Amino acid sequence: MATVLLVSCGKARKQRAVVAFPQNWSEGEYRNCYLNGPGHVAGFNPGSSRRDLPQLDCDRFVKGEIIHYTPESQMFVVDVMFSGNYTLCEETTWTCQRTKDSLECRR
Repeated sequence: MATVLLVSCGKARKQRAVVAFPQNWSEGEYRNCYLNGPGHVAGFNPGSSRRDLPQLDCDRFVKGEIIHYTPESQMFVVDVMFSGNYTLCEETTWTCQRTKDSLECRR
């Protein structure tokens, strides 16, 4: 007997994550962000006390150049609203918008 898993792409999910914020991210501005599971080698270093959380890197590109290091002072634990197919099996790209009190990401 086969089991079928259905995933709703439009369903929103709130997930706590360590987010690498760019220095200048204006309210209402959209950015490409890259989600990795906890301890993923391709992500950033969230610090030893936050390794069990997913990593959302919104500071990877600055003026078209790859940034490999985000200072810990620009990493925050945030409840992020994800709308789309949420998975931590591999790195996924999200379009995220910063609002005054939240971060919303869509795929």
